[in-house]
Amino acid sequence: MEPFSAAYEQRIEAMMDYLAAIMDVGGNVPMFGDADDGYLVRLDPDPGFAPQRSALGLGALLFRRGDFKLKAGALDERARWLLGSAAVAQYDALSAEATRLPVRQSFPEGGYHVLGADLGTPAEIRAVVDAGPLGYTTIAAHGHADALSFTLSVGGREFLVDPGTYAYHTQKRWREYFRGTGAHNTVRIDGLDQSEQGGNFMWVKHARAGCGLWLSSSEKDTFEGWHDGYLRLADPVKHRRLLALDKRARRLLVEDSLTMAEEHEVELLFHCAEDCRVDAVAQGYLIERDGITLELALPPEGTAEIYRGSVSPLYGWISRGFDRRRPTSTLVWRAKLSSPALLRTQITIK
Repeated sequence: MEPFSAAYEQRIEAMMDYLAAIMDVGGNVPMFGDADDGYLVRLDPDPGFAPQRSALGLGALLFRRGDFKLKAGALDERARWLLGSAAVAQYDALSAEATRLPVRQSFPEGGYHVLGADLGTPAEIRAVVDAGPLGYTTIAAHGHADALSFTLSVGGREFLVDPGTYAYHTQKRWREYFRGTGAHNTVRIDGLDQSEQGGNFMWVKHARAGCGLWLSSSEKDTFEGWHDGYLRLADPVKHRRLLALDKRARRLLVEDSLTMAEEHEVELLFHCAEDCRVDAVAQGYLIERDGITLELALPPEGTAEIYRGSVSPLYGWISRGFDRRRPTSTLVWRAKLSSPALLRTQITIK
């Protein structure tokens, strides 16, 4: 059998680079788009099997990448099946520090960008923002209407999350919710999705998204992006979003710029991990877990409400696996705005 080409191997290694970049120090990966937990052959009976870490363990061996080993942790049973009995000794001999490469944070073709501070340490802040295409091919089958949404983890603990998929072919209301804009950490206009759904695996109108600015330094990471999903409205709305992480102050600024002429209902959405406690305080909201606190200061123009396991309206749910859901907390800020607006949200990490 002929070996794979060098170009093929380079693309596989690039895929591993992306996976390592979006994985936080605790091994968590954002649940962007559809997922169904399906395996043809898993090769590892451990109930705690983590497919992303498993893939990085294989990548560490195949490409001699110690930085992948740091993310993967211990080599799992699947690697032993695929690479043979010598894999464990080869993995143990791989130096994690000697083969570390600079962390890549921007993936413009896919549309993902990683803002971070103290990456790879217990103090890590990692925000992953989505400004990529809706989905694959003309129907964008497995895409979600999540343009300019982001996730946020601190110290390997998830705080702001993508709630997942939950259902595919059944439970239409839930399928539409989990893939809709309202289930993502972005802005929703007039209760509408950024893109229009045409079935369980079809989008008939696609929001286009892109990145206009990406800067990264030792002091600050900055992303600015846009999408055109609401230009289809009778009164078109253009959404631009800026995220700026001040690494010294450990503060994330989120600025949403909305250009419109008439009045629209605007919602800012923040979906929290299920282990978070969310409380209203005089200065805004606190999101707490495991001794870490996020202070949210929301725009003064509107009102906010916390939902947990709500079915009317549908808010406050997370799905960690196919056909499984559980309550979580969703913070929804609302306002009726009738002129161009700049909405500032400040997230301070304590």
